[in-house]
Amino acid sequence: MSIACRTLGALALLFALGARAEPPSAPGTLRGKVTAQGPAANPIVVYLEHVAATDPAPARRRTLAQKNQDFEPRALVVQKGQVVDFPNYDKVYHNVFSVSPGNEFDAGLYRAGAGKSVEMKALGEVDVYCNIHPDMVAKILVLENHFHAEAAQDGSWSIEGVPPGEYTLVAWSATLESQKMKVEVKSSVETRADFVLWRRGDRSHLNKNGEQYGRYR
Repeated sequence: MSIACRTLGALALLFALGARAEPPSAPGTLRGKVTAQGPAANPIVVYLEHVAATDPAPARRRTLAQKNQDFEPRALVVQKGQVVDFPNYDKVYHNVFSVSPGNEFDAGLYRAGAGKSVEMKALGEVDVYCNIHPDMVAKILVLENHFHAEAAQDGSWSIEGVPPGEYTLVAWSATLESQKMKVEVKSSVETRADFVLWRRGDRSHLNKNGEQYGRYR
């Protein structure tokens, strides 16, 4: 073998070794503050939109209870595939339901001490009501991945370990209008993103049959 061939082979080997040894880009951090212009039902959540999940949905079940003829809590955040329990802690009957596309369910009429469970199968907001008590209103936000954070009491939030890239960032509340912005996350860099959320409009709704509620309480 000629000296030129041996030299070219050695250079190719060094190039290959160097390419394999190059470390992956370090993740970045998103941080900011959400200011609520109106009463906000906790939690206020900031999340990355349209990012495929890299791990299965948490096995831990979440609870949206019926208590004092209200939902507790009034807002819940889960990951797609998680199961939500709907126990009835009141002394009256309830009929929990939702007509939100992809997550429609009707738990039927059930008494105190009983409960039903529903798997959240589709992304987005799930409006939850009681077919007997029109004032019972809750929302479930179903997310695709774990890249989300609940804002603290002062509105501050942070999402760490985000791979470098361009994303759509969303700030959400059950009682305030969601806001979106484009962000770019760079390796080992902290990116700032602040939001101002305004109150939603009318929250009136129909019963599970698409009709006005009767007088029963």
